[in-house]
Amino acid sequence: MVWWGGYGEMKRWLLSVPRLSVVAWLCTFLFGLGVIGTEWTIYAVRRFGADPNAVVLRDAFLAGCAPAFVFAIVLMPIVEELIFRGFLLRMLLVSTPVVFALGMDALVFALFHPSFPMLPMAFVLGLIFAAVVLRFGSLPLTIVGHAFWNGHSALLVALGLRVPGYALRDVGEHASRGQPGWWLVMGAVTMIAGAVGLARQSPAGPAALTCRGGRDLASS
Repeated sequence: MVWWGGYGEMKRWLLSVPRLSVVAWLCTFLFGLGVIGTEWTIYAVRRFGADPNAVVLRDAFLAGCAPAFVFAIVLMPIVEELIFRGFLLRMLLVSTPVVFALGMDALVFALFHPSFPMLPMAFVLGLIFAAVVLRFGSLPLTIVGHAFWNGHSALLVALGLRVPGYALRDVGEHASRGQPGWWLVMGAVTMIAGAVGLARQSPAGPAALTCRGGRDLASS
C-alpha cells in the first residue's frame, strides 16, 4: 500500500454510493448540530466580531448571487472533501494511529477556516466527516453532508426564513440575541436522533479503507 492508500482503495472510496438511510440520518444530525452551532456563532460574533469572509458570503446569498450558491454548496464541499478526507485522512490512516489521524485531519481542516468564530465548529465538523467516511467508506457521503451543511444555512438566509423570536440575518456583525429555547431543544433532539440513527446503520463493507497493519477501519 502506498503512502496515500493506493489507487484501488481510493477508487472504491470515491465510487461507493451511500445508502439513502445513511444520508438521511447524517443530514438530520447535521441540521441539529447547525442549530446548536448557530448559538455558538451568535456568541462568538458578539464577543469577537464577525468573520469578514462569512459576511461577504452572507451578503451574496441575500443578493441572490448564483455563483455564491455554487461556490458554497457545490464547489467547496467537493474540493474540501477530496483534499481533507480523500487525501489527507487517507495518508494519515495508513501511517498513524486512527485517533491521531482523525484529530489531525480535523485540526488541519479547521485551520483552513482561520477566523475564530468559525474555527471551533470547523474542527467539530472535520471530526464528524472524518469519522463518517471512516465508518461508511464513502467519500460521496461526506460531500453530500458537507453540501447540506453549507446549503441549508445559505438557503435560510437567502429565502429570508424566520424562526419566531430569532432573525437569522442577525448572525453577522449585528448579532444581538440568541435563538429561542424551543428551537434549541428541537435542535438538540434532532442532533441526538441523527446520531442514534447513524450509529444503528451498518458500517461499510469492501469500500472501507484499511489502516496501518491492514485492519479494516470500518470495524475498528
